[in-house]
Amino acid sequence: MREGAAHEARWVAAVLVAVALVYLGALAGEFVWDDHVLVEEHPAVTQLQPLPDYFLRMFWSDTEHNDTGAFYRPLTTLSYAVEYALWGPDPRYFHFTNLLVHLAVCALVFELSRRAGASPGTAAAAAALFGLLPRATESVAWVSGRTDLLAALGALAAWWLHRSEPTRGGRRVAAAVALLAGLLCKEVAAAGAVAIATLETLAWRRGRQSAERAMGNLLPLAVALAGYGALRAAAWSAGGAVLGNDLAAPWHLRPLFALQALGSYVGMLLDPLRPRLLIGTRGYLEWPWIAAGAGVALALGFVAPRLWRRAPAASVAGCAFAAAALLPVLHLVSLPLPVIAADRFLYLPAAGLAVALAAAARRIPARALQPARVAAMLAIGAFAWATAARALDWSDDPTLFRAAMARSHAANPSAPTGLGEAHFRREQFAEALQAYREAERRHSEAGRRAPWAYGYSETIHTNIGLCLLAEGRTDEATGLLAGAAARSPSLPSAHFNLAFALAHGLDFDAAERELRTALVLRPDFERARVLLASLERARRDWEALPPPHPDEATDVQAARARVFTRVGHRIAASALWTRVVDAPDATPEQVRGAAVYLVMGGEPADARRALQRLRAIPSQANEARRLELALAARLS
Repeated sequence: MREGAAHEARWVAAVLVAVALVYLGALAGEFVWDDHVLVEEHPAVTQLQPLPDYFLRMFWSDTEHNDTGAFYRPLTTLSYAVEYALWGPDPRYFHFTNLLVHLAVCALVFELSRRAGASPGTAAAAAALFGLLPRATESVAWVSGRTDLLAALGALAAWWLHRSEPTRGGRRVAAAVALLAGLLCKEVAAAGAVAIATLETLAWRRGRQSAERAMGNLLPLAVALAGYGALRAAAWSAGGAVLGNDLAAPWHLRPLFALQALGSYVGMLLDPLRPRLLIGTRGYLEWPWIAAGAGVALALGFVAPRLWRRAPAASVAGCAFAAAALLPVLHLVSLPLPVIAADRFLYLPAAGLAVALAAAARRIPARALQPARVAAMLAIGAFAWATAARALDWSDDPTLFRAAMARSHAANPSAPTGLGEAHFRREQFAEALQAYREAERRHSEAGRRAPWAYGYSETIHTNIGLCLLAEGRTDEATGLLAGAAARSPSLPSAHFNLAFALAHGLDFDAAERELRTALVLRPDFERARVLLASLERARRDWEALPPPHPDEATDVQAARARVFTRVGHRIAASALWTRVVDAPDATPEQVRGAAVYLVMGGEPADARRALQRLRAIPSQANEARRLELALAARLS
């Protein structure tokens, strides 16, 4: 290796080691927020599908919810599926992959900065500032943030691979392939094409090549973009996806929200040390940020022509890359976003700006070099500290959403909704209900301010209904879930949830009707099919039982407990199985059934009592040991 290359390699290695060390805490994080739906519960992730299937589904499509046509990211889903097949549902491997991709993106920022003429030290500083940017933590420490990482990898790789020389056609084809791969991970990778088009146009405008040559150089990228469009259209058609407009701002307000978003993003770059999950809230105009956005827009209008004429080509390309990456999230078009801005949307723009600044650093006067180096080192240290702290917020759902509750807009219902879901997954139903009630209050308050953005929330009311159901308040829950199904008649999960509540009340006929409706809407709705089969058996068993009375024989109590187990009535089943455990005449098989249920879903104290009884039965000793391990895993 030549000395210069070895010197550069040492700079790159130092940056990558520093970034990796700062993000070590993120590797121990759990799946959080959207990870549950996009990874843990996604049928195309948990079970490998034929390869073409991944390219014929929209990103948020599943068998229970209506598809959305807003996003198409098949390679991201495929990456999750391959990892799941290799390692199973262990989040550590998914976090490790995210970190590896982020390190690769940092290396590309370094290489692009060097190509732009920056010294190795300047390029390393640019890569370190980008790699340690606290606002980028969301993309790296969150498994679902991989969309931005992979899109940036494809877009920057395309920029790095592209060459304009007539003899470098192979590099241009490789760049087009990289761009297509990035687009298939997230739409924002199109920023790579914008950066390359900017470079080609500048080369023509500055007299270094003809217009025909520039157009020819861009032809492979045009083919990649067309191929992406064709694949997306095929997936849209195959999945029957729809793009809803329920979150769209009125046209006369969209310029104001665009300015607010622009001001917010610039403010986030100027205040990088305080990352947040939710920034602003849909429907709320905040005039200071609108004024800031207007000022930024005017400044850009004044500066952009001068940059176009005089700035280094790489600086112009980096700025174009950043602008193209931000444009889709300025609310000029309808997007299913509950916020005005998000940290993850700064990932690609920050990479482009890092390259732009590295290229422009060549023009720093000699007397300002030392202060610039000191400022860069101080910023890198501050970024490292803030990023390491922020990475820990992503360790689990409760930690993430408690932090979001403390820092989010007072009217944004997303933070309490996420906190409620975190408690619900942990079977903390009282805490979940409290969080969902707060989400309902915020949603109602926001609806009075912006009724076009906050109509009826099927999600919040369904979540409240399921909490009430888990607490044994069946009639209240059934009323709420019936309202949700009536307002969302085309949503299979709404009918399933209502059927679940009706089954709790042993209204077998009505529950069966709702399940069959769900299956008409989604014939491959597996949970509905399973519950329907369980419901049919529960009905037969219930009808064979005598009317309930306080002094039932143990075998009748066990049979009744099995019915409530099949219909998912946690409280009734737990109470009956506990009585079976305490019954002196319970058979070994009945005690085993009680122990299995209580270990998997009962109160820990009841489960331990059931295990104690089971251990006393010689023939059930092995089963008792297995269930003890299961209980320990559940409570860990």
